[in-house]
Amino acid sequence: TTVYKCTNGANFPVQWQSPEDGQLNWVRDASHFPYPLTPLAVDFTRRVYEDSGYRHFWAWRRGFPTLGHVRTTYPLGFVYRLVPEPAEQDAYLQEYGRRVVEMAPSIRRVWKREWEPQIRAACHWLQRDDYLSMDLPQLTTYLEHCMGVAAGAYGLTFLSATSMFACGEPLCALCMKEFGGDGEKTFVTLTEGFSNESTASDMALWQLARTAGLLPEVAAAFQKTNTEQLLGVLHKVHGGEEFLREFNRYLRRYGWRLETWDELSKPTWQESPALAIRVIEYYLAAETESPHAHWSARRAAVEMRRNEPHPSWPPSQTSWLDLRLPWPWSDSTCRSGKAVPFGS
Repeated sequence: TTVYKCTNGANFPVQWQSPEDGQLNWVRDASHFPYPLTPLAVDFTRRVYEDSGYRHFWAWRRGFPTLGHVRTTYPLGFVYRLVPEPAEQDAYLQEYGRRVVEMAPSIRRVWKREWEPQIRAACHWLQRDDYLSMDLPQLTTYLEHCMGVAAGAYGLTFLSATSMFACGEPLCALCMKEFGGDGEKTFVTLTEGFSNESTASDMALWQLARTAGLLPEVAAAFQKTNTEQLLGVLHKVHGGEEFLREFNRYLRRYGWRLETWDELSKPTWQESPALAIRVIEYYLAAETESPHAHWSARRAAVEMRRNEPHPSWPPSQTSWLDLRLPWPWSDSTCRSGKAVPFGS
């Protein structure tokens, strides 16, 4: 055990698996895990890092020579990852990299036909409530299996992310070549403004705010009642039951998420919908335009950027739509004669 000192003078003890580990380069993953995890979340996070889907993604993105070295440690619940020295990819990773590139054109089809159904099936299985009648030994076995199922589904998302990034890199390289210092900004512009399941959730909250705004007593309750007491008050006002039916329908679809994705001890939105209510309160008070309007504006910017000619292009090539994009953009992501960025 090595005892380090925090900036405020407090002790920060780290228990190493071996004395040599204390001499290695460990980096805290503060972007994904800003707060210390509970033991339950540590157990799940460790399983995610050990899942083959995540290890393949990590190895491919970082160029690590093996798939078994996503090493982590969790002193006081904080997540630290070992940063290996850069090394040449071994034969297996070179072959895996080749397969990633080959898979990229069909990633949407593979996702829809194979990976997404598996993930949805895992989610539906995890959402069962038959564990309520289990005794402690049964619950222990069940929880162990839940951890494995959840980590496996999580790993499938990283498999798809690997090919998604493989799609994006040729376009980013093309933008950098054609536009120099403006290349990264161009790449971002061309790949933003597309709706997805996450934006659908936000759009549904905006729609709930509009519903509340059309019901005077419901709107008044949102303005005058604190978040913790609001649901109880809505049962008593005119239009409240109507709003609550729509809100509960929203929670049945989107309410399995947590306030923070990495801490399993936190309640889901179904169990504690305060965060969803606060978003509705914000939309209702600010009277903001539809999120769809923002996405439409971004899509318009994409179309405008696509249709801009460039001085270095030959006269026959008048817009982005005429670009001979590096594979896999050249054929696999074109629909109706338009090049559709991978984010769509």
